Order: sequence, then structure tokens, then C-alpha cells
Amino acid sequence: MTARAEVGEKLTLPADPLAIYIAGKQTTGEMVFKDQSGNGNDIPLFNIAHSAESGFFQGALHLDGVDDTGSLPLESFNPKITAETSFFLSGKVNEIGNKYFSYFRSINNTSLAVTRLEPENTGDFIAYYPLALTGNPDVNLLNTYRLTYKNNNLLDKLLSPANSTYYNLAGFLQGQSQFELEKLDYRYLIIYPRNLTEEEQAIVLKYIKQGIYES
Repeated sequence: MTARAEVGEKLTLPADPLAIYIAGKQTTGEMVFKDQSGNGNDIPLFNIAHSAESGFFQGALHLDGVDDTGSLPLESFNPKITAETSFFLSGKVNEIGNKYFSYFRSINNTSLAVTRLEPENTGDFIAYYPLALTGNPDVNLLNTYRLTYKNNNLLDKLLSPANSTYYNLAGFLQGQSQFELEKLDYRYLIIYPRNLTEEEQAIVLKYIKQGIYES
């Protein structure tokens, strides 16, 4: 997977991404966020209305904050998501409140665990975080507002197969109930099975900022 700027520059992403999601490569009406890496980690989407505020439109996956979400069990990811996994994502937060996104949740009869990104303002963001981050650091690389990663030191519980953890694009759905669903746009989500070096992070950031892609 490469990207190019209008001046013709080409970039190659760091080797062996776990998954690559690019909203600009999808069309209205699609019901999965497709993994462009070739690993088959497509994320099913739920309650998408295929409109300007709900679904793929003008280069973004719009989630309406009412009932839209995407969700995939961690056990379905190939390669496996571990404590070494890292995430690069960009988009726009359209409302705040008790709202979270890039959300992991694990529920069974005896335990509950969460880890998520928490915005303090609306606006565009590009975030990078290894899953094992602690201390709630600001991960918004655009420095336009504070965006914190909160894992509450629950990784062991989240990654335990017994807890049936799901990765959710915005909040999650439990039966007919809806929890912490975010009104936001996803543009790019790139997952690596390892923490990237500073040099690799700079390449991915430039790749995302260029915004012109080719296979």
C-alpha cells in the first residue's frame, strides 16, 4: 500500500500492518469497514442509514451518535491483537459529552472492562497510541485539542479470551441497549502488531496527511 502527494511523492507504509482502513476507498451503501491490508479484518457496521451523517460519504465514515457503530471480536483479528498492538487513526469529533471512541469492551457474567479514547473538544484529530499506554496521555498529534487514552490498566482482562472482548469504532451495542455512542467521522485507521519507532510514526503521519492513495 502506497500513498502519493500531488507532486508525485510516493510513500510505503512500515512493514506488516495488522489492518488498514481507508474510508475514502469505500462507497455509499457498504456495510463493512474494509481492511485494505489483505488480512481480512473487515469490521461489520450496524444501523448505518447511508446518508451524509450515517455511512460512507465524501471520504469519511460518518457515525451519527444515535445508534451507529462498528464492532469486531478481538478473536476474529488476524494477526492477533495483543498488548504490543498500536493504533493510528484520524477523523473528526462532532460532539462531546460522556462520549468515547476507538473503544474496547469486554463483558461476561462476572466482569466488565473498558479502554477508550476520550475527546475534550470537537474537531479534527490524528491520534497514535500503543494499546499498553498508561497515564492518560494526550495522543492527538494535531495538537488542536486534548484527546486522552484511558485503559485503566485493564489489558489483561480485556485480552483474556474468556471475556469476549470487542473492538468498537464508537461505543458499543449490548442487546437492544446503546452505550456511549459517538458522533464522529473516521477517515483512516491503521493497526500494527507492534509499537512503531519514531521514524515509522512520522511516515504513517505523512501518509495520512497526504490524503491521495493508490494500491
